[in-house]
Amino acid sequence: MGNAMQQLLTGFTQPTGQSEPSCDLSSSSVRLVKAPVRADLSLQLEAMAHVLHTSPECLAGAILNAAISDLEDHLDETLLNKVQQECQAIVEASRPENNPSVMFNIGGT
Repeated sequence: MGNAMQQLLTGFTQPTGQSEPSCDLSSSSVRLVKAPVRADLSLQLEAMAHVLHTSPECLAGAILNAAISDLEDHLDETLLNKVQQECQAIVEASRPENNPSVMFNIGGT
């Protein structure tokens, strides 16, 4: 188990004074994704979320965040560089000035 996943597990098993883990579904720094999950694991996710007093969506997000972080820590340098380059390309392509359907009218009404 990677460090991020271990921290996630520790955070769920040690009382923090909060009755429910934080789950931000509306922040601009959060992206909602759809991902297929095997039926048996979906049931496990729902049961774990119930036991941990959170929603399956929040728990799935926390698990996915930790898993991606751990996976990135285990990529070799070449693959990590390719991932970082692709991230930059995706960010660049999503900029409004690179989207032909978005028009700027500087100083116009």
